[in-house]
Amino acid sequence: MGTSCFQESIEGIFVPIGNDTSLGNKLLSPENALFNYFTGPLHNGSGAQSGLTEKDASFIESCLHENHCLRNIAVDRSLLKNSCEAWVHVEVSKPPAEEKGLQIYEGFESFPIPAILTWTNSD
Repeated sequence: MGTSCFQESIEGIFVPIGNDTSLGNKLLSPENALFNYFTGPLHNGSGAQSGLTEKDASFIESCLHENHCLRNIAVDRSLLKNSCEAWVHVEVSKPPAEEKGLQIYEGFESFPIPAILTWTNSD
């Protein structure tokens, strides 16, 4: 939530996604675009303290869906007001059959799975 000290917590399983780097050690993650979006003119680093908008949710999903392994993650529209920068309520749906073998989703049996999407925030 920007430079505010909103320190939410949750108990669960941590599953890192999108942590790949290039040969030049540049982070190839949706995190870059998300960081730039929330520090940009729309939010100015405020962290969307009043909750996310539909526009925010659509942008977050567009960043995630650039990676075929993340196309089954959707922002939970019913919890937009409980979400902010770097703390987004999402639902993870079962991957399509053609994506069979994605180890990141192995072991989960009941879909959709409620989850929290986090990343480094703007402060």
